[in-house]
Amino acid sequence: MRMTSLEYNPQFAQGTFTFTPPTGAHSTNPTFSVPNTLMIGEVAPGWTGPLLSGGTFDLASTRGKPTVVSFWNDCGCPGRRDNTLLDAIEDAYRNRADEFNVVTVAVLTDLTTVRSYVAKHRYGFPVIYDRDFSIGNAWGVDIELGLPWVELLDAEGRLVGVYAGWKNDIGTKDDVSAILQALVSGSPLPHIEGLSHEQTG
Repeated sequence: MRMTSLEYNPQFAQGTFTFTPPTGAHSTNPTFSVPNTLMIGEVAPGWTGPLLSGGTFDLASTRGKPTVVSFWNDCGCPGRRDNTLLDAIEDAYRNRADEFNVVTVAVLTDLTTVRSYVAKHRYGFPVIYDRDFSIGNAWGVDIELGLPWVELLDAEGRLVGVYAGWKNDIGTKDDVSAILQALVSGSPLPHIEGLSHEQTG
């Protein structure tokens, strides 16, 4: 299977793909480009982006441990039930931060909403603000399949699996735990009923 994303050429230096928010940063008409194809098993494109807490996050800092990258917005995640995807990821991350990295990317939503939601839930993982979908486009996130959208990387930064279409009635805390356990152990990723899913064979 294939997913759409920015094609990565290993000869590019780290940091070639850099997200820089525009001055004033509130575009009301984000541009959705048509990305190239990134195959499962290839090294995912690197990027840097603005942290909600201040400063800049560099994806290269996650090398050495498996990494969960979750794209979300205020329509696709916040708390209509207790076990939302981000809540489940946070619970696992608090207990197993030495085993894997977590980074989330808030896309296509206003900064006040993002700050309020993150503060309410007291998330400890990095949150990057991607208002104009620059990072989402670079990684081939297809919002038509639904947000949140989760991409899983191995310790070398290779894409090993994608889950899309998390909803309030699809994907439980136990499902998240099973996915993370498989990622850390290198086992086949589990099939979650109702989620679009692809992984390495």
